[in-house]
Amino acid sequence: KSIYPGFTNQCHQSSGMAIQFVYDVKKNMMNYINIHSALANDSLSSKRLDWLTSNSLLIRDLGYFSMESIKSIKDKNAPQSLGCAE
Repeated sequence: KSIYPGFTNQCHQSSGMAIQFVYDVKKNMMNYINIHSALANDSLSSKRLDWLTSNSLLIRDLGYFSMESIKSIKDKNAPQSLGCAE
């Protein structure tokens, strides 16, 4: 609980983790992985774009939206798709 705090439910459990994972389908390789508390907002991970190159296609859900990341993506000439996971 102290390392990965999470949301409290009816059983009073308060531990949880989230995994941020970026995979390059064309190169068949992992670009980024991070494990953190479930309480951290996905938009905080949206700023980590050091692996992004020109003409990369980045597909994310709206939880990663931030104006700062949109600007960084545009600066790297990478198209972006924002959508909802169903």
